[in-house]
Amino acid sequence: MGVKRAVEIVEKAAAENSSITILHQIVHNPSVVSHLEYQGVTSVEGIENVQTQTVVFSAHGVSPQVRDEAKKRGLTSLDATCPLVLKVHGIVKSFALRGYEFIYVGHRGHPEPLGVMGWAPGKVILIEDKNEVKSLRVANPDKIVVVTQTTLSLLDTRVTIDAILVKYPKAKVFNTICFETTDRQEALLELIPQVDLVIVVGGKNSSNSQRLSDIARKKGKGGYLVENVSQLQNSWFNKVSRVGLTSGASTPDYETEIVRQEIEKY
Repeated sequence: MGVKRAVEIVEKAAAENSSITILHQIVHNPSVVSHLEYQGVTSVEGIENVQTQTVVFSAHGVSPQVRDEAKKRGLTSLDATCPLVLKVHGIVKSFALRGYEFIYVGHRGHPEPLGVMGWAPGKVILIEDKNEVKSLRVANPDKIVVVTQTTLSLLDTRVTIDAILVKYPKAKVFNTICFETTDRQEALLELIPQVDLVIVVGGKNSSNSQRLSDIARKKGKGGYLVENVSQLQNSWFNKVSRVGLTSGASTPDYETEIVRQEIEKY
């Protein structure tokens, strides 16, 4: 839902105004990005690099500081932030006003946590996995909120959150993993016992696509992440009789279908 909504916002804006810029890639999928570039839409990192009058905030969301800077520059802003990401922003904003600190489970360098952390500067601790829980230090163990990047693996996140709750049993935990990514992960877990190999179609910089291939590898099924059909390798299919196919939440259906048709030739 969030992906389709974001792309529709950009396509409509591009049809009405040929001079727009997206702050960060609209979604982490090269096919979608190329499609929009063909329509004359560019993507940049950093609000200071926007050279057009109109800027679109990507599906990953931005911090309030970025929104303020866009206003100061006199830019027209279009918000394509995923509704679930906006929900996380609301949680952080609300509890920050009540004096809470936050433990955010996510990936450093990803645009989504950067936007979330801006709602409570200096009050959000980002960790990537359970190994970082031991070194956590908070001012008040009784006032902690735990939220997660929406695109994470349900299995990995559960382990990390369990470790947080052992250390801080009074922490308030919000399940903010996208239902779309959760559904795909659960479906893949059902599929894995039935196949010899798993192919995931998605962007290399797509967090939820990476989690799908991680799950397959952890289950011993050699999960390969490909962005398009050209990245399939013949050697993967040697001595393989059944192939499982899935895709990231931001992968267009037609891209997955092209890969499916190619796999059937092996």
